[in-house]
Amino acid sequence: MKRHMWFFVVVLCVILLFVFVPKHDVVAPGTLRIGDAVIVLEIADSQTERVQGLSGRETLDPSTGLLFVFEKPEKIGIWMKDMLFPIDIIWINEQKKIIDIKTNVTPDSYPQAFFPKEKSLYVLEVNAGFVEKNAVRIGDAVMF
Repeated sequence: MKRHMWFFVVVLCVILLFVFVPKHDVVAPGTLRIGDAVIVLEIADSQTERVQGLSGRETLDPSTGLLFVFEKPEKIGIWMKDMLFPIDIIWINEQKKIIDIKTNVTPDSYPQAFFPKEKSLYVLEVNAGFVEKNAVRIGDAVMF
């Protein structure tokens, strides 16, 4: 009888843990989450990769984004040199909050450069329309 009682107590504890322990947002490695949107990341963390960016590419998969990672926060300008499709640009600070957004930036805007209002540590480039489709806003938290 005691053995059954212990089994019952253990099962009850496990059920209570699932019900009452707060859920933490989990982000898979190589992905980023803004709200309900999950983006598979390509990373540009070297000077060569950041200079190249998405230049010369014909497309970007709709579920993918290019994350530029910098050594220190700064006002990072993005231009559309040799770009072949429009993008949304999202600047992210050290606290992983969105600090600025430019939407539907087109290749014909080159040589104009787009700068954030504040310093950022990361810049995310995604297909044009992503920000609107996913209701992304300045101040949103980014998880990666």
